[in-house]
Amino acid sequence: MKKTFWEKRTIAWIILAACALFSLTFSGGGALSNLRAEAEKVFYQGVNADGLCINEDLSARADSAYKLASVAAGYPDVDQALVEKVREASGSLSSAVDIPGKFQANLTLGQWVEDLYSAMEKAELSGEDKAFAFKQYKEIQSRADTISRDFYNEKAAEFNKTLSAFPAGLVGALSGVKKLDLFEAN
Repeated sequence: MKKTFWEKRTIAWIILAACALFSLTFSGGGALSNLRAEAEKVFYQGVNADGLCINEDLSARADSAYKLASVAAGYPDVDQALVEKVREASGSLSSAVDIPGKFQANLTLGQWVEDLYSAMEKAELSGEDKAFAFKQYKEIQSRADTISRDFYNEKAAEFNKTLSAFPAGLVGALSGVKKLDLFEAN
């Protein structure tokens, strides 16, 4: 007597496992993608989607650095190579497209801004330009302080911890969900 298809338990178990894997990958992968997007949104929009976020702080830093360089450009006793480096770093930060790129560009900008502002302190700036430069420099520092206390890294680390646990790690691997980059040196 020949067994029918459904009587063959091995085939039935394989089909059941395939269905479970398919279901887990798509439903679990979707849930993981949503969790990842929620955590990443903190970087670009803030915890409450109010714009109080690292991305906005970085834009403000780039803008203030460019303004600082523009003031310095008007003084021949300030090293114009430093002015150009700050302008380039500001542009690099503004055009960085991913979190590690933004981190590196921000780090570079901070280093060049420090050098330029030190040079500007030694130069004979007008009172108005000196006050404006100080204001831009303080804005750059203030935004760096705000970034250091932002919740993004906490949210990203929390997501990465979830993704590294079982079964989320397996589901993530099957569905292509990857860890989030932290806004820090690797």
